[in-house]
Amino acid sequence: APGLADGPAIALIRPEALMITAGGIGARVIESRFSGADSWITLQIDGPEELVLRAKMATLSAPAPETRLTITLDPKACNVTRT
Repeated sequence: APGLADGPAIALIRPEALMITAGGIGARVIESRFSGADSWITLQIDGPEELVLRAKMATLSAPAPETRLTITLDPKACNVTRT
């Protein structure tokens, strides 16, 4: 993150910061939970570390469980702090 030295940090990511896009980070949908106009999507991110994220999106565009997709983050909806 700009202004932080290299080293351990914590990324605070708002659920609406996750966007399904072409050419992002690979992920698998673990769960899609209906919540009215929005749905909560639980994602398992590809990689050597186990990383699970939750995203909020419009129910009409919510992917089904086991769907493979790619995501990116909106940096304006994220905050990074030192540990």
